[in-house]
Amino acid sequence: SWAAKAEKGVSLTGARKFIVPPADLLPVMDAKNLRTMVNLTGGHGDGLREAIAKYDKAHPGRFLTFTEPMWARTQEPGYAKAQALELEQAHKDGARGIKILKTLGLY
Repeated sequence: SWAAKAEKGVSLTGARKFIVPPADLLPVMDAKNLRTMVNLTGGHGDGLREAIAKYDKAHPGRFLTFTEPMWARTQEPGYAKAQALELEQAHKDGARGIKILKTLGLY
């Protein structure tokens, strides 16, 4: 998945675009003997929850989704606290890790 709206590689929203549905991925994975696929760019908030529901929960063990920080909100007051709470919620929602994209250093 990738951000539905981004600027210079920074996600501006939690909404996601999905490249291929699980029904199309699973036969290819099986044919290539690929047991599990990791989505490093699962986003955050509602988009993350949608990714986890469509892939991880619908096909246990076949997909693992990571969350990403909310970089677009870094200048907002209370960002650190909000980000910490978002990471905690992402874990509760089923995120299996966190991905720090290279865009952090590029922009």
